[in-house]
Amino acid sequence: MTQKEKELKIASKQTIDLATILPETDNLLITKSVSALEFAKEHNLGIGTLEDDDWSTLEEQFGTKYLFFYRLERLDNNKPLCGELGVGSLLDSPEGFVLQRTFPQMFADENGVTSHVTAPQTQIADNWNNSSKIFITCVFPNSMTDVTIHPNVMVYSTEASPFNPLYVKENSLAGRIKGSIRNISFTELFKKITQLSLTQLILTTPKKPKEVEGSIVYDNKTKSLKFFDGEVWKRLVNEET
Repeated sequence: MTQKEKELKIASKQTIDLATILPETDNLLITKSVSALEFAKEHNLGIGTLEDDDWSTLEEQFGTKYLFFYRLERLDNNKPLCGELGVGSLLDSPEGFVLQRTFPQMFADENGVTSHVTAPQTQIADNWNNSSKIFITCVFPNSMTDVTIHPNVMVYSTEASPFNPLYVKENSLAGRIKGSIRNISFTELFKKITQLSLTQLILTTPKKPKEVEGSIVYDNKTKSLKFFDGEVWKRLVNEET
């Protein structure tokens, strides 16, 4: 599955992860040797008042199937050095899960000065040393611009959030089905139509029915059903037994 085929998803919980650089790539290796949540608590990284059960990880929320909004901070000696916002996804590699920074959007330098970007910023990895770490959390979008960074995405609202992405797949329709807004393919739609269970079918009497082979109409003059065999209309006879 390519990056363009992955759907953009909003996390149901806040995520927290630690990562390190992968040499000669822009990807970041998610590390599990240290608990990211415990690390954040120990070094007062501003994680708020959420309970432990309210936190999750990128792997748990998204796996390798979805794109998501990320925020990362480069820490040296547990102090912020620079940061980046964007859209990315997880890849499964021999070393473990890695964050692929697919659509970077904003970079902040050590003075907090921000700039719009379109490529992963190499400053994240500059002068990497033993005290360096990368702190990653997911981000919840707060504008339509955030959501539509990914191509072929529609924005819809829910009670929980006014900005939710729906990736519109090739040859599909978008709609509300059983309370959720999602895609439905033409194949799935056809299956649902053919599986309809009708308790009553009411046919009307057209003034001049179209002569299409296989058509069935109700004739209110003869009080009977008629079908067109390709040449003439024939009456369907009901013989009572």
